[in-house]
This record gives sequence, structure tokens and C-alpha cells, in this order.
Amino acid sequence: MKIPTDIMAVGIDPAKGVHQGVALAYPEVELLNSQFENSYEAICSFDEKIMKLAQKNDLKVIYGLEDSGAYGKTIKDVLTSRFREIREVNPLKTNRQKDFYGGDKSDEIDARCIAQILLRSYESLPKIEEDNEIYASIREAERFREILVKMKTQNVNRLHFYLTKTWGGAYKNFFSSLQNKIALEFFRTYPVPQVLKETKAKELARFMYEASSHRLGRGNPRKVSIEKAKLILSSIKGIKDLPLTLEREMKKEIIKELVANISQVKASIKAIGRKLNKDLLPETHQSLTSLKSTDTVTASVLLGETLNPDRFSTRDKFARYNGSAPQERSSGGRAKHRARKGCNRRLKRTLRQISVTAIVREPLSRAYYQRCLSRGLSKSQALKRVDRKISDIVWKMMKTKEPYDRELAIKNIIKRSQRTKNLGRARWQSRLRIKESSDEIESLVLPPLDILAELEEIEKKDQSIMSVSERVLT
Repeated sequence: MKIPTDIMAVGIDPAKGVHQGVALAYPEVELLNSQFENSYEAICSFDEKIMKLAQKNDLKVIYGLEDSGAYGKTIKDVLTSRFREIREVNPLKTNRQKDFYGGDKSDEIDARCIAQILLRSYESLPKIEEDNEIYASIREAERFREILVKMKTQNVNRLHFYLTKTWGGAYKNFFSSLQNKIALEFFRTYPVPQVLKETKAKELARFMYEASSHRLGRGNPRKVSIEKAKLILSSIKGIKDLPLTLEREMKKEIIKELVANISQVKASIKAIGRKLNKDLLPETHQSLTSLKSTDTVTASVLLGETLNPDRFSTRDKFARYNGSAPQERSSGGRAKHRARKGCNRRLKRTLRQISVTAIVREPLSRAYYQRCLSRGLSKSQALKRVDRKISDIVWKMMKTKEPYDRELAIKNIIKRSQRTKNLGRARWQSRLRIKESSDEIESLVLPPLDILAELEEIEKKDQSIMSVSERVLT
């Protein structure tokens, strides 16, 4: 490919306060090297300097950014509003380019590396355009939801710690889960056993009955609440008579605050889930939830982290981005593959969650997983192959905006099986070529009859073991 010599490559290394910009012309002529603040006015002023230099030297301006989502968000918004061409540079390429400059690390070197990559291969780099507001909103919602889930888990673990110090191990027998409504209400009202010192079984049973909205366990709610109250009071006979010291008083307040935080975070998580399910996901016109192992949360992660399905022209590019395609490390004629580290970790983790669910709930996925195991692969290796199949399915669904059709998947499996069968026969024929001595023309012959009979027997055995629809995952 011919390297264009009529462009000005502007590499920008974004930062929190001050950005670094370097403008290069072919082959590596530095036209500008300056810093500018992370503000709308400073970015506009820098762009005006670049355009004046481009007009003076009759060059086409191409901007390059490593990060267009965090510190580079303002730069992207300003430049796209001014109709500038921006390309996204993979940080892995920048790291390789740094070795050319001695391996040093600085803002100037980072910006220079970005500009140099633009000079060589800007046409092959993805364009950075204005984000689709729906996909960007889904990404913000699902990422904030993930933060809330982590906060809830941390608070629940802290609550377990303080309850163990105040109630001992008996509190684990009170409720099936510490996160359900009645458990949180109980520990908000009775954070330490000493509060129950003067409480009778009937009074506690009445509280449990009202707190559970008259739905406590199986059977008669009143009887269940009385049994639960007797269990709690009998478990703390030796603890409730202990004095309420300053230390226990402090633990009492901490438990109340933790319970309040958990309740608030749970309400926020539910509100975000409703927003995604009712408002945001329907606007994308996607049907990822039609896949049996995908729910609202996983569909939100897939759409939000992909940001725009049109960014990936092939399923292989999407697989490299989400980490389901391995990284090749070949040398000396020996091909090796390892897990891809430079990928979107959220997408990779979500695909693995879908795969683990699919091999349990989805027959085609389970059949493909078992087929991989029968070939001698380990469980982790088989799961990696299921990840790749799920990635291809998700990419196709996002590109076409059509729901998952199991019947169509089975038809594709049958077609692929037929192609594989025909390819096997062609390979037999190519191995058994004979050359006629008279005109030296190669002719293809069918394999011997005994080999064909053996192949037919193997095919009949395969069909009797499993149906064609369960051989591979589409």
C-alpha cells in the first residue's frame, strides 16, 4: 500500500488537565508540538492553528486519538462538531511504536507515536464519529449499574462482618438471604440482640408478619411468623442479657447505616434496570434477549460496550475486540495461540457468562460443548470455543437486528454438515489422483468401495448417536 504524502497527521495524547498535540508530515517532519488545556476554547484554538498550517502546506488534516471516551471525550465532541476527520488508534500499536523511540514514556512521545501511526496506516484505522445517543446512554447506564452492584456487595460483606461480631453465627439461620426485604427491615429495627431484651414472641411475630407484607415463607403466614420469632428469641438467650456498651452502641449505628445503604443501592439498581428495559433497549430495535441465555443486563452490556455494531465489518473483527478470538504467537514455523489481553474486558466477561448459561439451558450450545469435550479438549478450552460461537451469533443479530431463530440455526447446521461431507469426499479424491502416462493429464478417481462403505457406516453411527441438529452450534 502506498503511503500518502499529502496529509498532516495530528496525534493527541489526552489527559485530565492538559493535552499534548504533535503534528507530523511525511516522512516525519514536525510541524507543531504544543500543549493545550482541556477546555472548549483551548481545543478550538489548537484546531485553528492546525488548519492554518494545513492550508499553508496544502495538506489534509487527520486527527488521531487513543481515548475518545474519558479524557478525550471533550476533544472528540469539539472536533466532530467542527467536521474534522478523527481516527481511533489502538494503544497496543502505540506501545509498539514507543520501542522505536527507545521505549521512553512521556506525553510528547505518546502523541508522536499516534501521529506516526496515522501517517502509515490512517485509512485502516476506524473512524471516530458522533456516538449514537441511545448506545452511549446504554453504556453509561450499564457501567453505573455495575458500580452499584459492587457497592452493594461490599456493604453486604461488611454487614455480615458486623452481624457476626454482635449476633454470633446464629443470625444466618434467621433468613434465607440477608438481602431480602424482611431481613433488612429486621436488622434495621433490631440491629443488636440487646434491643430484643424486653420483646415478647407475639410482638416479634407481629412485626415479622407486617414486615413481610403478610407473605412469610410457605404455609400460614401467621404460624410461620410465630415459629420464626421463637427461633430468633431462643437463639439469643445468652446474648440479649449482655450490657449495651459503647462499643455495641457504635456497632448498632453502623449496622443501621449499612442496612440503609443496601436498601438504597438495591432501589437504584432496580430503577436503572427498569430504565434499560422499558426506555433504552426498545429504542435500539435489537432482539438480543431472544437468545435463551441473554437477559436485559447482558444485552445492555453487549450493546453498550459495542457502542455501534457498524464499527465491526466482520465477525472476526468483533471477536478480536471482545477477546473471544485468540492471539497468534507464531515463530519458526510453529503456530501458537494464547488468550487475547488487549480486548474489551467487560464484553469478554459477559460472553463467558452467556456461554456458561447456554451450555446448561440451550440444547445446541450444550451439544457443541459436549462435542468439543469428546474431541479431547478441556472444559476451559471447550468454553472458549462456545464463547466464539456466541460472539458470532451476537454480531449477526446486532447487524441484522433480527431475533434468534433456532430453526434457521438448525438449517444452517445441516447445510454446513453437507458442505463438510462434500469436502471430505473431495479430499479423498485429491489424495487418490492418478496420472495417465499417455497425455500426462491428472484424473480424479473415487476412493475404493470398501473405504466408501466404511465411511457410510461411520455416518450411520453418528446419525444414530445424535441428530444432525445437535452436532454443532451455529
